[in-house]
Amino acid sequence: MTSQPVNLTSSENWSFHIEEEKNRGRLEKRQTIVCHNLDWMSQKIRDAWKDLGCIILVQRQVLDKEGNWRTEIHHDLSSLKGVEAKQMQKYIRSPWRIENSCHWVLDTLFREDHNQTGKRNAAKNLGTLRRMALNALKEATDHSKRKRPSSLTKKQLRSAHDESYLEEILSLV
Repeated sequence: MTSQPVNLTSSENWSFHIEEEKNRGRLEKRQTIVCHNLDWMSQKIRDAWKDLGCIILVQRQVLDKEGNWRTEIHHDLSSLKGVEAKQMQKYIRSPWRIENSCHWVLDTLFREDHNQTGKRNAAKNLGTLRRMALNALKEATDHSKRKRPSSLTKKQLRSAHDESYLEEILSLV
């Protein structure tokens, strides 16, 4: 009697995905498990979470530059039904793309987190101006002769020293 090989990465009840990434000198492993079948859960608990579609477990292991492993485990609930673990992992990580592409850059370029403006709408207005400046720097022509494009920091520095480049950037706003 021969048995069929069992696919352990997914079934109609759950799905599993592993992703490894090396970034900034550290290795990161993310394992995502999505449980689609919630019949095992009491009806009272399922009713408490309106439109509960699945339960998600994400285990994140990070090997830092010193060779130490750090493990974090997160549990999530979702109203999504039938979404595989690989796609769910993208959904879970997508808010960090916003953080890394906008908020972190604003703090690095303009030290936004150190701003202590508290007068009426001044903080909000300055935040709007910073975002406009960030967008203008992103769209600014890169005059670098190197193979790599200039960083936003270098564009910002050049605009501080080259009035014609500053005028070019301001014409984008």
